[in-house]
Amino acid sequence: MKATQKLYDLGQSLWLDNITRNLLNSGLLQSYINELSVTGLTSNPTIFDHAIKNNTDYDAAIRNKLKEGKAGEGLFFELALEDLTRAADFPFDLSLRRRHGRQSKPAINLRTKLYQIHLNEQSALKKGTLIR
Repeated sequence: MKATQKLYDLGQSLWLDNITRNLLNSGLLQSYINELSVTGLTSNPTIFDHAIKNNTDYDAAIRNKLKEGKAGEGLFFELALEDLTRAADFPFDLSLRRRHGRQSKPAINLRTKLYQIHLNEQSALKKGTLIR
């Protein structure tokens, strides 16, 4: 039995700390879930920024968002949410959460300013005042 499976059986959550398009697109995340008992995925702005700058996986999405008039941290936030949403579609073992009360869904740690942008947009959407 693999050490990661033993940890899983003991109720430990094994998370990866790097949501990237390559991880989502290549099949690597699925193999980590299947073979290494990975139960969650997280990232933070520094790791995500590194992923954007050091490969071409995000180039097309960035070009499209720039054409839509998006830029800066708002663009960054949208890219992060796209990856987080896709990551949430992976079959992380929800039984671990039921058995041991552990989380098993992807997450991203946000800079305070990015979170404030999101809250402001959500508030504007609810009021019907957001114009994109």
